[in-house]
Amino acid sequence: MKYITILFLFCLGPIVMAQELKISGTVTDGEGESPIANATIKLLNSQKGSVTASDGVYEIEDLSPGTYELTVRYIGYATQRKKVVLDKESIILDFVLIKQSLSLDEVIVTSALKREVAIQEVSASITKVGDEAVEKRRLWNQRNIASISPNLVVANFADGDALNYSIRGIFSSDFNPSVATYLDGINQFDIYSNIEFLHDVESIEILKGPQGTLFGRNALGGVINITTKKPTNSWTGRAGVSVGNFALQRYNLSLSGPLVKDRLFLKLSGVLGQRDGFFTNTVDNSNFNSQEYNNFNGSLKFNISNRWSVTLDGKIYQRDVVGYAPPVLDVSLLETNPFEIAQDAVGSVEQKIEQGALKVEHNGKGINITNVLAFQNSRYVANNVDVDFTPADLFTFTRPIPGAENTFSVITNELNISSPASADKLKWVAGTYFFRQKAPINQIVGTGADAASFDPTAPNQVFNFNDGTNTGIAVYGHATYPLSNTLELTAGIRYDYEDREAIRRTDFIQADNPQINISPERTLEASFDAFSPKVGLQWSASANTNVFITYSRGFRIGGVNASLDPRFESYEPETSDNFEMGIKGKTTNGKFNYAASAFLINRDDIQAQVFEPVTSGISFVTLNAGDGRNYGLEVEFGYLLAKGLQVSYGLGLLDAKYTNLDIQGDFTIGQNQTLEDKTAIFAPPITSNLSVDYSAQLSLGRKNIELQGSTQLITLGRTYFDFLNTYFQGSYSTLNLRVGGVYENVGVHFWAQNVFDEQYVQWSPAVGPPTPILGAPATYGLSLSYKF
Repeated sequence: MKYITILFLFCLGPIVMAQELKISGTVTDGEGESPIANATIKLLNSQKGSVTASDGVYEIEDLSPGTYELTVRYIGYATQRKKVVLDKESIILDFVLIKQSLSLDEVIVTSALKREVAIQEVSASITKVGDEAVEKRRLWNQRNIASISPNLVVANFADGDALNYSIRGIFSSDFNPSVATYLDGINQFDIYSNIEFLHDVESIEILKGPQGTLFGRNALGGVINITTKKPTNSWTGRAGVSVGNFALQRYNLSLSGPLVKDRLFLKLSGVLGQRDGFFTNTVDNSNFNSQEYNNFNGSLKFNISNRWSVTLDGKIYQRDVVGYAPPVLDVSLLETNPFEIAQDAVGSVEQKIEQGALKVEHNGKGINITNVLAFQNSRYVANNVDVDFTPADLFTFTRPIPGAENTFSVITNELNISSPASADKLKWVAGTYFFRQKAPINQIVGTGADAASFDPTAPNQVFNFNDGTNTGIAVYGHATYPLSNTLELTAGIRYDYEDREAIRRTDFIQADNPQINISPERTLEASFDAFSPKVGLQWSASANTNVFITYSRGFRIGGVNASLDPRFESYEPETSDNFEMGIKGKTTNGKFNYAASAFLINRDDIQAQVFEPVTSGISFVTLNAGDGRNYGLEVEFGYLLAKGLQVSYGLGLLDAKYTNLDIQGDFTIGQNQTLEDKTAIFAPPITSNLSVDYSAQLSLGRKNIELQGSTQLITLGRTYFDFLNTYFQGSYSTLNLRVGGVYENVGVHFWAQNVFDEQYVQWSPAVGPPTPILGAPATYGLSLSYKF
């Protein structure tokens, strides 16, 4: 019997040693010390978490020994973060929450290292706004994101179209963006495949500088990472209605909850919107540039086990514009009749995007695995668009050619493996990224009867048949490792390879004559590859202060042009060397946080889009035009000035120059131009955003009403639009505000943007004569919301 007992204990020993650990505790109110029910506790970098019971108790089980970080979030209270080390025994970890009116949130970001980490501990410049700030700033579309971060400019050819970001003076004037935009982890591949109008947003993160060691293609200037809200384990919802001037209407609805408690979760959301245009077409005295849009999201998540999950996401987005586009041809009329245009052809645009993703996640004891398989279809239809912007019948643009394919489609797959949530010293991530894109661009450029004075073949039509296939693969790795108790090393590298193929053909029709081929079908091919390294050091000067210095290399893919001139059939990648040093910190009382950084960027083979001769029937080609040098400074801080009164400020200073820029004489910019020491386009020397937010609780019977007020002052310095630096928008500021209150989950808010109706140009072409597009005038309205 003694030997049987010994054998039993011997077998039981490993089981006892392998017993899983847990973290448990309570969440209470810091003022009344009463328990808080339904607070959300999350174990960072894992799927594990808990919700407090009615007595404020929570419990997270099935943990291995290691170092963990937890956050606690509850509406009306500042988010808290705590770090804990699990050794051989389970531990009790209590949280005492402080009202948001008394403390700033602990900001957790996911983009910077592809894992959840406190923003102060990231050796990179990053700005994040959460769902509450998105509502206060009325970030209904991506164009408004420029208001939340310094040295960030957003411009587009028309409201809601051809969106382009400029970060630290890195701007792209062609279809391949220099700033990568991600929506729920999916790369929005080009300027016509980007879902601009947003809703149900959880957070927006802006990463400055190249992010190639962690993100997909074309992250030369940085990354905009937008995340919508995910399915929840309890049924919640939100409905909203907004009305405003210019006949604005916007309706949004979201619903989230468990189909099977703790296992299967569903999230549905949608938005419908419309407004009249800001412009009047004096040809027929009609409203110009009116638009309608809708955007529907769906998400279904299944927790297979406590370590495996599968999520299926889908999005459908559609936008229709009547009166496209509204450039002002006569610049002299901007002062007297700023929102009047004169176009004989009232073009329209229809855009439809379908996007889906299958995400599989595993949070293991020794490794985390994530695989995201995604697709996106994007269809862009332009009908009879006036591209001479005059009352004369000169030039029109139509896309696609009737009967020709015009749907962009892309399939991507990203496999990501990383260190587990319990990792203490070495924290790493590695992965592969693959994509295949079909990019047909079939369009008609029409020359009208009024062009006969300078084109004897008018009227005519040029048919451009373009079909493209782009395939790419990348491998990357990124790691951080503590060299000492206060010094941490960051290193990463990425290798990209892309193959691009384009098939071109051009036909011509004069009046009623038969269609003829003027450029036979030909195939253009090019391939590119690059290594993008990153290395940095971070020093913890104190418990709440970190100093960092980094070097990274940026890369933007090259491509092929639809050019009849063999000199311009392809262009090389654009690269940059980036140096940055910065400091981040916060006070122990949670009332002040700050970040400051200085950077230097050396640019090589800058890609510039320019006009090609009209005789080719092609509008633009992209060239490697030269080199540049950008340097500057950024400062951001948040300060809880008094109870319920928070001030946030961001300041960006920038000097962005072309050290040389050679524009070929064959193009309409004029004679051969060597532009040395010219200021880079869309690179204002100063950008700033000042925000003041106030909230106060007032008793109303047995309930409280929360009064809210927010205001924002956004300033942009002189911005050049053309390479020659002959046309620019001077420094200007716009003021936004939002006031209202919330009672019993019902919110009523009045808002206004560009309160003083500041007139400014937000876009004009980089080459050719100025054809500016104005920014939005004063807009205002009323929003009603209900949470349930």
